[in-house]
Amino acid sequence: MAGTERILVLTFILGVAYCEINKTACGVSVHCDSSDGFDVAYRVDPEKKNVLFEVSAKKTKPEDNYVAIGFSDDDSMGNEKVISCYKLFGEAVARNSFNNGRQHTMAPNEYVHSVALIQFTEDDDHLYCSFEQPITSLREDEYTPKLNGTYNLLMATGPVNSEVKNDVHLIFHSNRAVMPKAHILTKRTPDMPEETAKVEADAVEPEGKFEEPTKPQESQPGSGPFSLSKSAKLLLLRYHGVLMLFGWFGFLYSGIFAARYMRSLWPKTTVGGIRIWFHIHRLMNSIGIVLIASSIVLVYISQDLRWTGPAISNPSEVNTAPGAIHSLIGAISVLLAFSQPLGALTRCRVDHPRRRIFNFFHRGIGFLAALLALSAAIIAVFYFKGLWQDQTITIWVLLAFIFLAVIVAVIQEVVKYRDENEQQRIVAIEMRNRSKSAVPSDVYYFRERQAHSDRHRRATVALFLAYALAGFVAATVLTYFILSA
Repeated sequence: MAGTERILVLTFILGVAYCEINKTACGVSVHCDSSDGFDVAYRVDPEKKNVLFEVSAKKTKPEDNYVAIGFSDDDSMGNEKVISCYKLFGEAVARNSFNNGRQHTMAPNEYVHSVALIQFTEDDDHLYCSFEQPITSLREDEYTPKLNGTYNLLMATGPVNSEVKNDVHLIFHSNRAVMPKAHILTKRTPDMPEETAKVEADAVEPEGKFEEPTKPQESQPGSGPFSLSKSAKLLLLRYHGVLMLFGWFGFLYSGIFAARYMRSLWPKTTVGGIRIWFHIHRLMNSIGIVLIASSIVLVYISQDLRWTGPAISNPSEVNTAPGAIHSLIGAISVLLAFSQPLGALTRCRVDHPRRRIFNFFHRGIGFLAALLALSAAIIAVFYFKGLWQDQTITIWVLLAFIFLAVIVAVIQEVVKYRDENEQQRIVAIEMRNRSKSAVPSDVYYFRERQAHSDRHRRATVALFLAYALAGFVAATVLTYFILSA
């Protein structure tokens, strides 16, 4: 009876209007946290050995009709227990489920859910749910959370696919957030009597510690073929991003620049019989290929050697999720990049009639690979919020790099166009004057062409250095924000 009364009192304290959380109770009768339109409040019930939760969320889309909370030992989605609330054919329910990697798995129909719904309400703009969950359970399965540990709380809202009552699953979230603090869910509240607190500390508080930890504890053993913990997998995923950033922004994009704009520089200067622009192009591309190859190895290890892109067996909302699209276009860009050095082995002589065909495909594939890689980076920055310390700054850094790259490309195209026109003009003047037996000598025209070539070379080299420096600076800044998150 006392436990039921406590639930009713908690609901009364926290629920007002459409049951949004009353934050005046935070730090007194409940523990609270907020992030990006999500609010959560919880209180341990030592008598029933339950934790009582209140969750409130703002809708980002009209079709959003579920709110979910995941209990994770890090700040990213994957391999955590989840509790979700929604209406199923007019009936409010709370369900246990599991995030299997990036895919959400609902408990089977015959599963007896340990979560107990107290209240679920929604209006045009908000979702609210209150429920209770046992701190521990006798059964060991992937759906039932154990709350006597330290967790990061992952929040999400989105629509429910409930066309068939016995085949319900949550569609990819419209909005999500990670609560900024790690939480000891069995921590007592200040309003608890001293004797109750003692029972609670002895019974459910992990090691009697009441202070808030600064970092989540490792609570799960390693998993997958390499027995890696979630934190180790997340670290590999972060370094995957770092290597990709430097591989593309730092090296491959500069290699493409050299091939496009530096061919006409130093036309008679060679090193080992090879022109300078080709040395730059080959060196930058070789380093970039090694970096992205290493990056692919890291990401597959972090994902337990699983493909995380679209698959026939996945529902459409999973296949069209940002993570799946990122994996798909990223994989295509990498395959195209790998095909370039192999395709170069089929390159024919400069004067061969089929050289134009080779150039068309070699340049087209390279440009497509670069464009897809940039698209994958945009998805990562805009949608993988948990990977970045400050998503807003990373977005501006990426946009600044793209803007600068476009400006440099436009300027370089103008420089290239003017160089070609100027060379043609000088030749035309020379031919016209020769036909008229004009005075200027060959030395004059040679010096004219040389002076113009020097100006063109200086401008192109300066733009190349600015472009390469911008790529390295962008990669370095983004690396800082991805590793310090």
